[in-house]
Amino acid sequence: MADGYRRYIATVLRCRWTVLAATAFLTAVLAYRGIPLGLSAINSNPDGMFPPDHPYVQIDRRIRKDFGGWNYVVMIVEAKTGDVWKPEVLSVVDALTSEVRLLPGVIPTSIVSLASPNVRVVEDRGTGLDIRYLMRAVPRDAGEIDALKRQVLGEDLFRKALISADQRATIVAADFFDGPTSEEITAGLAGLADRYTTPDVRVYFTGGPVLLDMFNRYLFHVWRRFLVAFAVIAAVLYLSFGTLQGM
Repeated sequence: MADGYRRYIATVLRCRWTVLAATAFLTAVLAYRGIPLGLSAINSNPDGMFPPDHPYVQIDRRIRKDFGGWNYVVMIVEAKTGDVWKPEVLSVVDALTSEVRLLPGVIPTSIVSLASPNVRVVEDRGTGLDIRYLMRAVPRDAGEIDALKRQVLGEDLFRKALISADQRATIVAADFFDGPTSEEITAGLAGLADRYTTPDVRVYFTGGPVLLDMFNRYLFHVWRRFLVAFAVIAAVLYLSFGTLQGM
């Protein structure tokens, strides 16, 4: 073992320039493939971390293909002052609900909000059931707003799912099929948030695709930190040993 190690060291020292050139070449190739400089891509999709041939993974993908479930997002509409029970806030909720429906890859039946046609009120009229939209149109006056408020706050399912505890914010939630990328979904939501944020209303968003996109954006800056760390470590080693070999 000792003789083999000694021969290895002797070979490296004898062919040091060849070793340095090969190391530099391999470093450049790996950097090109792994560091996001616009020429390569990083696949951070957690779906790729699971064995594709496993029965559970295959079942999950078949279900997601038809029903979604992987790309759930939530847009929050918050009143900067007061609560959500104002025409300027409810009109944003109504417009966002319609706009989200037009985003590529969205699952229309997954959209949930005060104005969503998927959210309905069911009442027993004695002779039958009366089914209607929770908010078919934006309330026009204080009476209609008060009626909507009573309907939402009087039903736990609406109150706990659609309105924040302090009644200053409400949601527009949706899910997407697997087609759009996290970057595309986030860009679509960001465009809507910018468009519908007003002096009275703040719009922001979150969800799995949004967090994944932010993670990918962070990775694009890691290589700069790596170079800085490499330079600092090299400087410390050089100052400690005083030779290039010590680096």
